Amino acid sequence: MSGHAVVIAGGGPTGMMLAAELALAKVDVAVVERRPDHVLVGSRAGGFHSRTIEVARSAWVADRFLADGQVAQVARFGTTVLT
Repeated sequence: MSGHAVVIAGGGPTGMMLAAELALAKVDVAVVERRPDHVLVGSRAGGFHSRTIEVARSAWVADRFLADGQVAQVARFGTTVLT
C-alpha cells in the first residue's frame, strides 16, 4: 500500500493544526493545498493572537512557530496599524 494514512485538504489554520496533532500522534499525514505559495490576497490575518498560541502550546507546536516569528505589540483600527 502506498500513500498516507490521512490526507488533509487545505493548508489553512484548521488543516495545519489538524496535521500537527496527527503528526504528534505518529500518524502519517499529508496536507494538500491548491495555492502555489503562502500568499493569500485579501487575507486579514496579521499574526497569531494569544489564544491561538495557547491552543498551539497545548498541542506542543507553539514553540516551533514562536522560534521563527517576531513579537509585535500592535493593534489595528480598520486598516491602520497602531503601535
